[in-house]
Amino acid sequence: MKHDEVIAKARAQAAIDGKPSQGIGAVGATNRMAKDYWDRKLSLKEVSVLLNVTMSALKVGIATGTLPDGRTCPRVSAVTGSRVMFFDGVEVKAVMEQKRR
Repeated sequence: MKHDEVIAKARAQAAIDGKPSQGIGAVGATNRMAKDYWDRKLSLKEVSVLLNVTMSALKVGIATGTLPDGRTCPRVSAVTGSRVMFFDGVEVKAVMEQKRR
């Protein structure tokens, strides 16, 4: 799967009511106001470490909706102009607690 295809899927997931995500400014503001680690927006690298999957497997999960171990992939919440993807911490925590197949 090509990186551009993954970015296109991620941008579609990050759209709220058909409007594109706010980008890095909104991510920075959210992370500054977070009182808890899970209230933050987490980067692709952080999420891959937390879910114990490779970044490539996580990108495939974004495109397909399922991680290689059978868990659902967390939804991308923001994509910046430089194509960096961010996830909602609460959603990542929920996926971490799912049982693996």
